[in-house]
Amino acid sequence: MLFACNYHTTQESITSDNDTVQKNIFQDSIVQQQSQNVHFDTTMYLLCSIESDIEIDTISTQVYLKSDTIYIFYKWIKNNDTIWSENLKYFTEFEQEWITYSINHSLPNIYNISDFQDLWSICVDFGYNDLKHRGYAIDKEIYKQYLLNHKGCLIEWGHPESREGLFVWYEPLRIFVLFYQP
Repeated sequence: MLFACNYHTTQESITSDNDTVQKNIFQDSIVQQQSQNVHFDTTMYLLCSIESDIEIDTISTQVYLKSDTIYIFYKWIKNNDTIWSENLKYFTEFEQEWITYSINHSLPNIYNISDFQDLWSICVDFGYNDLKHRGYAIDKEIYKQYLLNHKGCLIEWGHPESREGLFVWYEPLRIFVLFYQP
């Protein structure tokens, strides 16, 4: 099953009745795939702008079952190139409700960086400390200027019960850096 959405409408649909429609689409797909004895594998696409450029980015989210374990494979694609990917073990016990839950809650959340202007100094500290902890020697003012000029979006992915925080793409190192952690 393929599911595509524009990140501008994602937040609206999550808080409206459309969420029920999306869940029903996913649940119907699961029942259909199981009744046809097809190996469970669902891919959803999220269109957004993660970097500061005007090009559209695609976040591919694949939810699949392998040896009674549910995995989620995230991949960021731009111009047919994979920029970033991560494979997560989601649930290690196969149960029907975990598949439904995984599909309904695995899409990354996308936020506008401007929504966090009130927390700016804290966010600069989070990112700078994250880079330092990972062994990168970077000037804090250079990182701050990068964030001030960044026009892209923030992303949050992973297991919905243990998502680590919001991340920003740091192009000079080509990695995601922690932006905010509640």
